[in-house]
Amino acid sequence: MRTSFDIVTGYKTHKAMTEKHWLRRVIFLETVAGVPGMVGGMLRHLRSLRSMERDHGWIYTLLEEAENERMHLMTFLEVRKSSVFGRALVMIGQVIRDQ
Repeated sequence: MRTSFDIVTGYKTHKAMTEKHWLRRVIFLETVAGVPGMVGGMLRHLRSLRSMERDHGWIYTLLEEAENERMHLMTFLEVRKSSVFGRALVMIGQVIRDQ
């Protein structure tokens, strides 16, 4: 997984990275990082509905984590806007992460 992330974000250990490269890497990371909390919160919610029992706060905790990652993303997007290609990579990354 790390190797794929390095390839997609253009990270090379032998080459110095510029601010543009770091921002691209962090923006991609933050978009993928928000997915597990949102998916986990949704799955806990559906489980709670099926079992008709409380989940004792796990739904809120997972959704708060997803919101936290989204706010990190919004902060980095204030510095640098994402390209159409970047947004397409994000969608592919989220689909792969969800599988």
